[in-house]
Amino acid sequence: MENMLQEDSQSFDLPKSLHEFFCYVFTSNCHIDEASVTSEEMRTLEELDSLEVLENLKEVVLELLRFKRDHKTSDNAELIQKSEQFETLLQKSEAEVRNHIRIEHQLKLHIESSQNRIDELEKLNSQLSKKLEDGSSSGKHSDKDVDLKLKQIEQRFNNEMKKITNQHIDNKKETSEKIIKEYEQKIEQYAEDAEKKDKAIIRLKEECIKLKNKLEEKMVENERLKNEIERLRAGEKKTEPRNAVNIDYLKKKLEEKAADLNKMQQKIKERVNDKSPALANNKEIQHPSKDRSRSNRKSLGEVDIMKSNTIEARKENTESSPLRDSYKGSPVKKAKVVQKGHSRSRSDQIRPSTAPKRIGNH
Repeated sequence: MENMLQEDSQSFDLPKSLHEFFCYVFTSNCHIDEASVTSEEMRTLEELDSLEVLENLKEVVLELLRFKRDHKTSDNAELIQKSEQFETLLQKSEAEVRNHIRIEHQLKLHIESSQNRIDELEKLNSQLSKKLEDGSSSGKHSDKDVDLKLKQIEQRFNNEMKKITNQHIDNKKETSEKIIKEYEQKIEQYAEDAEKKDKAIIRLKEECIKLKNKLEEKMVENERLKNEIERLRAGEKKTEPRNAVNIDYLKKKLEEKAADLNKMQQKIKERVNDKSPALANNKEIQHPSKDRSRSNRKSLGEVDIMKSNTIEARKENTESSPLRDSYKGSPVKKAKVVQKGHSRSRSDQIRPSTAPKRIGNH
């Protein structure tokens, strides 16, 4: 038995199993994101040691927990917003019910008054009929006079009944028409409010896209200036006296671009906080994803914007600058541009071989 346990422990290699498990996790994550695994990434996976595998697995688990927490908070925010909407609708319906009750009470009062009027007319009719009977029995009036008076009384009674019925019908029509007009006005007002909100949201999205495009252009220019400074520092020993002015110019240019970048970020935050009605309703709800870095908050739409703006940034790199004017004669090595099948944020890139190797989460 002990020999079998020893053989099982020898056959089970923990580092190898962890490495295989991490490879499976990485490829599955790529397939979920609809991205292909490159040969360079597979080569890097094979070169990872046990500590690096554990560190990458830790990052994957932490990212999964963050995603679950954010999902729960977003669900709670939606439930709170829906409950508030239901409360407003309930209040509106209660007000409408109270209005209907008031109208019904008015109609009941009108019906009671008309019924009292009918009773009075019936009493008058009975009194007149009694008088006619008494007159006919006493012989004071002739039969013709009695018939005329009876016809007049009947005609008056019928006229009064018609007036009462017409008034009742007119009141019903007026109340129903008022209610219909009120509902139509409310529907038109709701439609106008919805159109205004949709237009405001579309306008806000367009402004955000423009600001994001400008922000990405500033970032590309910033990276280009950093690369030029690094190239100048590499050749600083040979051309130090001649390039001192150019280095100062690049530093100043880099500081200006960084200041512009901060201003653009501040404008985006202010416009989103001021104009978005959905964000204005949810100001009191604290979202835990605010503390994450910008690289983890990039959406697929921002990545597409970055792809579309890299072409314009490369065109701008071809323009003249004081550094290129001073180094027209000297050959400069071009940095290799690595194109991937799918885009990732900065924190999601595979680290170089000099630092501890990590595979980013998609």
